[in-house]
Amino acid sequence: MQRTLFFIFLLAFNFDSLQLKAQEQDPFQEAKIEELCFGVLNTDYDEERKQFNQALKQLLKEEVLPKEGAFAHPFSKVKSLGILSSPDSMLRIFNWMVPFSDGSYQYEGLILLKQAGEVKLIDLKPLKNDSVLTEYAILGNKQWPAALYYELIQRQDQFDTYYTLLGWDGHNRLSTKKTIEVIRLKTDGSIQFGAPIFEAAKGKKSRRLFEYSAQHSMRLNYDASTKQIQFDFLAPLKPSLEGVYEYYFPAMTQDAYVWEENRWKFIKLIDTDEGRKREIKKLEKNKKDQILEQDDIYKP
Repeated sequence: MQRTLFFIFLLAFNFDSLQLKAQEQDPFQEAKIEELCFGVLNTDYDEERKQFNQALKQLLKEEVLPKEGAFAHPFSKVKSLGILSSPDSMLRIFNWMVPFSDGSYQYEGLILLKQAGEVKLIDLKPLKNDSVLTEYAILGNKQWPAALYYELIQRQDQFDTYYTLLGWDGHNRLSTKKTIEVIRLKTDGSIQFGAPIFEAAKGKKSRRLFEYSAQHSMRLNYDASTKQIQFDFLAPLKPSLEGVYEYYFPAMTQDAYVWEENRWKFIKLIDTDEGRKREIKKLEKNKKDQILEQDDIYKP
């Protein structure tokens, strides 16, 4: 009996030692984060996805992100979370999606924010009413226009710093959405979504929203070489379908925003696809002209 108890104690001691060693080798539990992310993205049943998602969020909120050094930790082994850091090291976003079997998506977002020498953790609460979300609305962190962010661009004027985010939203099986969102840090320690810094025909917009057919893809990216946010112009298949966004598709025109005079200034870009076609036609015409001008090589 004593011998059996000794072996049980030894096994428990070894298990605890292995756990302690694993925590020392992986203090921010990156392997566990990836394991839960895999469950969120690959489980067959929605209820199980929700359970994995709840466990992932709890792990990040209660154990990982409050840990000292989390803001600076690279999380290089975490591939399934969107992690974006601002160049000024004031803001860090942890962002992921939960896909459901009906084609809809749920988004989660946690922000680490440096303020007054401390690191604050903000849990973003998605908007419950989509009708509130317009291109002119200013929203708080409890009214998050949820999306999956893949780019962060920092700009500032004499008073504020603006963190511009490029995001994707799978929306549903008929249409997809993309967004150019802005985070502004407020003096009371909270964050604001949206800021009137996008040049428009009438006034200034606080964000840009795009919706188009799920059968197409839209380019929305930041070109570091030109310092432009470049995006496809969207148009309906025919005029009668204006406003029916599941029939919108990228046209042959591309537009952009460039930061000038403390705002994102709208510019029309040369259409690269059309320009290429014109160049090919021009080359073909020149080649034909050159052939016509040449003397006959063979004269019967």
